[in-house]
Amino acid sequence: MDKGEIPRSTVKILKLKVLDENDHAPHFTQHIYQRQLDENTKPGAGLLPVVRAIDPDENENGTVRYMLGEDSKQHFKIDDITGMITTLSPFDYEVTHDYIFQVYAYDLGTPSLTSTATVNINVINVNDNRPEFVRSRYNILLPEVANTGLFIGAVSANDLDEDSQVIYRITDPSPFHIDPFSGEIYVQKSLDKKEQSSYQLLVTAEDSGPLGFQSMTSTTTVMIHLGLEDINDIVEATDD
Repeated sequence: MDKGEIPRSTVKILKLKVLDENDHAPHFTQHIYQRQLDENTKPGAGLLPVVRAIDPDENENGTVRYMLGEDSKQHFKIDDITGMITTLSPFDYEVTHDYIFQVYAYDLGTPSLTSTATVNINVINVNDNRPEFVRSRYNILLPEVANTGLFIGAVSANDLDEDSQVIYRITDPSPFHIDPFSGEIYVQKSLDKKEQSSYQLLVTAEDSGPLGFQSMTSTTTVMIHLGLEDINDIVEATDD
């Protein structure tokens, strides 16, 4: 408007465009992402659900990408767009129970803004080791007359699976009894060399894990040779 005797004015419309500033860092939906995987999980398996971060900025300022910390890259990788974490290596519960590492979310703005979250991967124990007898074969000598209840020796097997319980049993019917937990073997029916001078026992060791243990049981066997000799000494067990 001018200052003339008859004021005159004009109007012009101005359009202002407000440019987005990269003033927000990506924000993870969780501070800690807890995941579980079986120790027999094969490389290439994806861990669900994916990690996710949100950035309210627009365009490149709000475009989010992901990456993992250096300490995790031997075992895991992440899709930088989707946030899907994938396994790269086999896992062994008996070696490592869990993996804890950082995941980063960054935007494509200038300068780029970053945030972090923690990923905790718990490895679930599965029954992936079979029991192994400490000896490949047992030879046991008995007196020529062995009475019921005589302790004649014991077998032992080890299982690398944590908290796994080994159970022993004699595979076929015989005049012997084996304690299923200790592996100790006893005469169940009196023996006489005049009736039978030797016996072959096939003993099975079967593992069974604690409550919630994954996968099926596994077994292994060992052969025991028992001979009745003209001696009064009780039991001697040797390796072959």
